[in-house]
Amino acid sequence: MLKHPITESRRAVALTLSLTPVLLAFYGCAPDPIADDVATSSSNVTSGDLTGLALANAGGTACGRNTRAGNSFFSSCTGNGGQPEYWCADFVKWVWANSGVNVGGLTAAAGSFYVYGQNHGTLSRTAHEGDAVVFNYGGNGYADHVAIVTKVLADGRIQTASGDWNGQSGTEAQFSRTSHVILNNPPYPGTVGSHPGVIGMTISGFISPAGGVTGTAATASCAGLGNGGYCGGHDIGGDVNTLYTCGGHSLTATTACASGCTRNPGTVDDACAPPECPGGAGGTGGAIHDKYVALGECRSFLGAPTTGETGTPDGVGRYNVFQNGSIYWTPQTGAFEVHGAIRDKWAALKWEAGELGYPTSDEYAVAGGRRNDFQHGAITFDPVSGQSAVTKK
Repeated sequence: MLKHPITESRRAVALTLSLTPVLLAFYGCAPDPIADDVATSSSNVTSGDLTGLALANAGGTACGRNTRAGNSFFSSCTGNGGQPEYWCADFVKWVWANSGVNVGGLTAAAGSFYVYGQNHGTLSRTAHEGDAVVFNYGGNGYADHVAIVTKVLADGRIQTASGDWNGQSGTEAQFSRTSHVILNNPPYPGTVGSHPGVIGMTISGFISPAGGVTGTAATASCAGLGNGGYCGGHDIGGDVNTLYTCGGHSLTATTACASGCTRNPGTVDDACAPPECPGGAGGTGGAIHDKYVALGECRSFLGAPTTGETGTPDGVGRYNVFQNGSIYWTPQTGAFEVHGAIRDKWAALKWEAGELGYPTSDEYAVAGGRRNDFQHGAITFDPVSGQSAVTKK
């Protein structure tokens, strides 16, 4: 299972820039051009509108229901000859369009966001909440991925939401049908030119919507309200999926709620709703639980737990199985996840009882693929060949 597909070849698509037709090429989550550009107005668009809608659709799929009572994100389900297409750009474009952003000129190609930023003068080295962030832009319209910035922390790190993430390896349709909208955790430095491990690609630039975006404070007011937490869309205004904190009749903080905001009666503060995990059973504890939380819990690529914590046959370690992978722990190695094709290869080698032993790293990006380290070697997956290679120490 890959975090995001890197295609074998770059595809040429036609895109209209300003008034001059120019031939560009895109790859990564970039299928053929989509003629569904929606020209809307960016006036009164807030960062809370954008981040709230993105977070509310965490866990979404190419052909599943979205929070606007529709199916899919633009052409995510049908753009590949009637089958699912690589849809990271579809997702960001859908969030922007449904928040009132002018998305004219954007297509299902990740690189169209970079070109949009160049054309509208909104390409920046500084991250803002609600921005699109483009990865591995190689010039002339080439890009591998685009996500949406859902939070900018005080220390400059960012949190993002990505569509078309962690699909199963195979054809474009297979990957895109099995991938999801996920929150890229943990937060990572929002620095152009950096290569965050959680993404495995290089940040090329941040693109703001044309027409500008105002802060959430512009649509929410604490006037006349006591101190505490309030869900948007009621007494306070603002976005219904955002928790606003008031102090001294002034807005002091906002939190985008991935699973919606719960309004509580009386003097009890409103709060973000806990995530609802589809299916699964059992629970996690200790170091395995800490790792699961760090990865994003049920809304991460692992999904919900399908077993309780279980001891390994050798009596040394502990593990949990999840919908899309496992976390293994021993006192010597700590807790690490393993999933997808690398997990399949490790299983074929008899798990921890085999020649490699226990995992000693999470899956991470290397030149030409993805890798997990183990006590006695490593497994590297090549997305082009679909093969997993074993190296021993």
